[in-house]
Amino acid sequence: EIRSLTDDLVVSGMGIREPIAGIPFLISLIDLVIVPGLGFDEYGNRLGRGRGFYDRFLAHPDFHGVACGLAFEQQLLPQIPVGPLDRHVDMLVTDTSVRRFKGSRPGDLSIWLRGFGRRFVFTLPRGGAIRGSVDRA
Repeated sequence: EIRSLTDDLVVSGMGIREPIAGIPFLISLIDLVIVPGLGFDEYGNRLGRGRGFYDRFLAHPDFHGVACGLAFEQQLLPQIPVGPLDRHVDMLVTDTSVRRFKGSRPGDLSIWLRGFGRRFVFTLPRGGAIRGSVDRA
């Protein structure tokens, strides 16, 4: 559990802030991963920093959640080179739009963020815009 962004985190050798202590969370219980990127393309491919951390995580056999990229619209490119170990995101949220990519599932996607006491429900109609609501638990 992280209670303070200054006291409970340490910067790892890869420059990522990580919890100092705690019990690891089971990958199978993770519903949503926010995936950073230097750029994304129209197919959900992403350009990371070249170390493969998120690609390895998204390829883990126990991960069945949604991979969501966050970016500015200016970071969207027509195409990004893809290698055999690269993993795409299921959706991309920018400052002007939300895109779903091939392989993402249509219908309601209910994401329960454990510990926050809220349930986020996103409706992902095929080819349509995302709609969201927040329910208190």
